[in-house]
Amino acid sequence: MGAMRKLLRWMAGFGLVFGIWRMAAVPMPRSRSSGRGRLSHVPSAEAMREGFEVRDLSARGLAYVLLGLGSSAATLIGIVFGLVALFTHWDRMGDAHFTLAQRAVLTAPAPRLQTYPMVDLRRERERELRGIDGYAWLDAAHTRAHVPISRAMALVDGHSLDESP
Repeated sequence: MGAMRKLLRWMAGFGLVFGIWRMAAVPMPRSRSSGRGRLSHVPSAEAMREGFEVRDLSARGLAYVLLGLGSSAATLIGIVFGLVALFTHWDRMGDAHFTLAQRAVLTAPAPRLQTYPMVDLRRERERELRGIDGYAWLDAAHTRAHVPISRAMALVDGHSLDESP
């Protein structure tokens, strides 16, 4: 696996460097084939004056650059897949020394606060209604009393609660 990676890296580097060198170092003659079987013509003075391109791109140099880029991409993809496989293997081997009991997934039981919550709610409401609808002393000296709401409303009805002068 390591030798293959080295070979791919070397090929990618060589292809990229050689392609760039070919494009930059080798001048294009003016009477070179255009790729269609005909010789390129010498550019006119007007084309030179307007700044048009006067030479073609080297197809061989471009092919070397593309080959280098492709092999670099293939090398990187291979490295990524290799690292994913390696990390997956390490992850699997990391749990190998635990026992089955240590690797078991534990779930907490649901809280059991009330066995019958509706019964408890009914009892609480009845206790509160007894306090509202009944008579009771509010202090130990029996100076303040609690009366039912309906009786308190009848006593207060028509009388102001504010002290008048």
